Amino acid sequence: FFSGTWFVTHAKNGSSTILCREITLTKKGDTVESDTKGKFKQGKTRTEYTVHCTGKENKGKVPFKCTREEGGRSIKQNNEYDEEFTVMATDYTNYAVVCTKKAKQGNEENVLIINKRKDAEFPSAASDLLKKLDLKSETLKARKSFDCE
Repeated sequence: FFSGTWFVTHAKNGSSTILCREITLTKKGDTVESDTKGKFKQGKTRTEYTVHCTGKENKGKVPFKCTREEGGRSIKQNNEYDEEFTVMATDYTNYAVVCTKKAKQGNEENVLIINKRKDAEFPSAASDLLKKLDLKSETLKARKSFDCE
């Protein structure tokens, strides 16, 4: 699972900042690296950002240490944070359901559906898991609702 490029296609919470993410994962031993590229708009200005995270995987959970940069420069404030990345379900080929939790921001939690294709529809195989989480696919935010290009 921890290899290649994945796209966030659906999310419990979020705007283009979450849903326009492209996540590249690599794993060497039990060390996982995540390089995320994303975009967000403030007014008419579109800003690109990158987040580099590193952590040790243990049974599908990775406690990441992350650093964020915007527009090619490191942000001076709040650019480093801890995030827990948990794989809740995956078919190892096309999709995964992951939970992300930022430690210092009130345990801000989100459920993401990530896919190998950025234009992928909601994976029906994830429906049962969402029901257990009291979520429905139609209540999730979708990537196709945002201008990610």
